[in-house]
Amino acid sequence: MGREKATKVEQRLHAQQVMEWMVQGWSRQKIRQEGCRLWGYTNERSIDRIIKIAREDFVAAWEGVERKEFVCELLEKFNHLYERGLEQRQLAVSHASLTAQAKLMGLDSPMR
Repeated sequence: MGREKATKVEQRLHAQQVMEWMVQGWSRQKIRQEGCRLWGYTNERSIDRIIKIAREDFVAAWEGVERKEFVCELLEKFNHLYERGLEQRQLAVSHASLTAQAKLMGLDSPMR
């Protein structure tokens, strides 16, 4: 016999776990297998619904983010890496962060 239908709270918890697996690069098939094993689903379509919820959650998490704000946040993170690279004499890290900043600002393409 299959398990009882998951509650909304259980589905949300399962979706959070699936999001973590997706970020780690798990394939859909691996997520389906592990979800069935962990949560006792006998129907892989149930896991597909959880995957769908996880994808919707990804979209919802990024919907309110403004592009300009996000770019500025990334630039600050790269600047932090640049400074840490200099402090630790890891010049390759500093160079890579400068390169990433230039790409983010669109300065990596040849000027016309």
